[in-house]
Amino acid sequence: MYIYNITFVIEKSIEKEWLKYIRQVFIPKIISSKIITSYLLSRVINNEIPESSFSIQFETDSKQSLDIFLKNEMPEIISKIHQKFSPRMLYFATELEVISKSKPNE
Repeated sequence: MYIYNITFVIEKSIEKEWLKYIRQVFIPKIISSKIITSYLLSRVINNEIPESSFSIQFETDSKQSLDIFLKNEMPEIISKIHQKFSPRMLYFATELEVISKSKPNE
């Protein structure tokens, strides 16, 4: 399993609008690709910066699928959110390979 993690740092003044866009446009567009199998939206807890931070982790089954998604789908999706919220938003992405995963009591 592979995870594509995007961490966003946004001004607090746009948090509600940004979250609405993420939930109604950004995530549905990514999920519609059928390459991403699940996602997790989280608030990053950091008391040292005044801005709001969020992480979205998108799971896929293979590196090849992730590479196809990043090449064919992601540039347009990122371009649109960048146009809408920059310069009040910064982001960076990280690709992760899951080595092991379990749930307690399994």
